[in-house]
Amino acid sequence: MPRMMLLTQDDRNRIPPIYSQEDKGNAAIVHVHLYHPLSDWHWYVTEGTAIIDDGNDETHEIPLKQLQRVNMGKGATWFLERSTRRPVLEIRLFGMVHGFEAELGYMSWKELKETRVQGLYVERDTRWTPRPLADLPPHR
Repeated sequence: MPRMMLLTQDDRNRIPPIYSQEDKGNAAIVHVHLYHPLSDWHWYVTEGTAIIDDGNDETHEIPLKQLQRVNMGKGATWFLERSTRRPVLEIRLFGMVHGFEAELGYMSWKELKETRVQGLYVERDTRWTPRPLADLPPHR
């Protein structure tokens, strides 16, 4: 069974860069909800940024909407910066994590997509509609 795409193109177009909502507090908008079906862990994504190598041993952060998804076959996916075709080194997300406790923090897209428990991976809530952090369900 193929893995679910954690960030669709629509998601990447909608998620603003990291720090763009930091002054909004609980009014910051959660654009994507991720969860693991066998646990009580939930990741609520408010912001995201891609890290690319500029070719001169320097890295730069770019908005997620500038990414192009490339299917490499056998379930492998790469992201490239759309205009320069430079590979993405990392996708850094930010938002609320409901795990052992509820806390704001950074998330690694790579770690989320590779998390596997009893054969199941992290999934995207396909019925999620963007809403403020204040409207999230309470942490259990």
